[in-house]
Amino acid sequence: MGSRSAVLTTDTCERALDAVRPLLDAQLREGALFGVSHGSLIVLDPCVSYTSAHAGGPESTGFREEVILWTHAFGDPTTWSSDFAVFARAKAFASFRHGLPSDELVTRFPYLLEPGMTKYGGSCVDPVGGLTVAFSGAAPHHDRLIGETVLAALRAECAVTMAAILADPDRHIL
Repeated sequence: MGSRSAVLTTDTCERALDAVRPLLDAQLREGALFGVSHGSLIVLDPCVSYTSAHAGGPESTGFREEVILWTHAFGDPTTWSSDFAVFARAKAFASFRHGLPSDELVTRFPYLLEPGMTKYGGSCVDPVGGLTVAFSGAAPHHDRLIGETVLAALRAECAVTMAAILADPDRHIL
C-alpha cells in the first residue's frame, strides 16, 4: 500500500535519505560516531491512525502493510549481529501506538509499553504532524540521532514538494 499523503511518498523518503546519506554513510562506514556500519531505517505513514487492525503489534500484517511507508537497510542484513529490522519495527510501532519517541516511552512512560514493544529507544516523532522515523543498529541515542536527521530531511523534502505544488497555477487539488 502506498502513502495516503499527497506529499510524503516513498520517493520523498529516497530523496531525504539521499540528502543526508553522505553524513550517515561517513559515520556508518568509519564507525566514527556510531561504532556500527549497519542498521535498519523505517518511516511510517503519518496519515494512518492506530486502529484495532494494528493491535497485533509490529510484526502484524496490518502494521507492516498499512503503516510502514518505507524501509532502508544499511549494510547487508544477512551479516548483522541481530535482526535490527525487527527492533526498528518495534520502536516504530511503540511510537505509532502512543505518539511518543520510544526512548521517552522506555524512560518516562514504561507503563505504556505493551507486548511486542522494545526496551530500546531510537525512534522519533514529529510532535505536531506525527511523522515517525525509527532506526536500529547503534546505541539508542545514536539511533535517535539518525532518526532525527532523516526526519529533518523528510520535512525539508516535503516542503520542497509543497512549494512546487503551490507555485503551479494549474494545480488546485492535491
